Amino acid sequence: MDHESGGPPLFLRPSASSVPLDGAELFGREADLVVEIGFGNGWFLEFLGSTHPSWNILGVELSVSSTTRAYKRLYRRQLPNVVMYRGDGRFLMRDVLRNESVSRIYVNFPDPWPRRRHLKRRLLNAAFLDLCATKLKPDGVLILTTDHPGYFEFARAQAIRSGAFREEVCEPEGALLETRYAQKWLDQQKEIFHVKFYRNAARPLVPPGVTLTDEDILMQHALMAGDLSSIAKFEKAVFHFEWGQVVMRDLFRTIDGKGLLFTVLVEEAGLKQDILVEVEPRREGIFVGVQKFGSPLATQGIGKAVGVVTDWLAARGLTKVKGWH
Repeated sequence: MDHESGGPPLFLRPSASSVPLDGAELFGREADLVVEIGFGNGWFLEFLGSTHPSWNILGVELSVSSTTRAYKRLYRRQLPNVVMYRGDGRFLMRDVLRNESVSRIYVNFPDPWPRRRHLKRRLLNAAFLDLCATKLKPDGVLILTTDHPGYFEFARAQAIRSGAFREEVCEPEGALLETRYAQKWLDQQKEIFHVKFYRNAARPLVPPGVTLTDEDILMQHALMAGDLSSIAKFEKAVFHFEWGQVVMRDLFRTIDGKGLLFTVLVEEAGLKQDILVEVEPRREGIFVGVQKFGSPLATQGIGKAVGVVTDWLAARGLTKVKGWH
C-alpha cells in the first residue's frame, strides 16, 4: 500500500527494493535515516514523522496485530517520511540496511523477557549491539527506553561488553513518556529508565544471515511424471537445514481436481516467508514451482522449498524428469 499523496510505499517489501537498502531510493530523497525497532501501535512513529519531517523514518515490528493498528494510524496521517516493515528486526538490521547508513535507532519498551531461561531472547545483547554499530553512522546513537530495571542494566552491561558504544544515562524525551506503555507504568508510579548509546568504534562487519540469490531462483522448478490423483493424504512436515527450515503446512487440490497447491513456510535466520508451491500438469510434464504470490524475497530457502516438495512427491510415486532447484 502506497501513501495516497505519493512518495514511498507505506510498507517496505525487501523483494521490491534493492538490498542492501538504499534509503534515498526508498524515500525518494537524501535524509537522515531513523529506525524504530518494535513500533507497537505506531504512536511514536507517527510522532517522529510529524515532528521531524526532514528525517526518513523506518519502523519494524514483528507482531501482526500491532502492525495492523499502526497501519490504520499511519494511513490516516499520510506521513510521506514514514515506512513500516513487518518482520524481524534482526533480519532488517543484518540483511536489509546498508552499513553506516542509520543516524538513530530507537528501542522503546522492548519485551524484558524477565525469566532467566528467556534471557537469550532479549534483543539488546552484545551481538545485536555489535550489529547495530555496523549500521550506525560514526556519530550515530541507539536510544533505549524501558520500565524494567533488570533489562536496563542488562543492556548497559551488554553495551560495555560490545565495546562499540559510550553511554549517556539521562531523562527520557517528553514524547517517550506519552506512549501507551509509558503511561501504563507511570500510572503505577513505576520508574522509566533511559539511556543513549553513542557509537564510538566501528565493529567487524556482520555477514548476512540470509543468502540472497538472483531473482531467477523464483523461476526455478522441476518437471515430474506420474499420477497426481494418487495423492490422497497429507500431514504437516518439517525439514531442517543448516540455514533454517522448510515447513510444508498444508496441501490443497485445485478446483478442476488436476493440480495441487502446497502452502510452505521458509525460515532463514530471522526471515519468515509464506509461499505457495504449485504442482500443475502441463504438456511437457508435471510442473513444480513457486508462485510469485506475495512477492517472496529470492533466497536459497525458496529454491530449497521446490526441492522439498519435489522429493515429497517422489516419495509418493512420482518420477523426477528434470530439476533446477
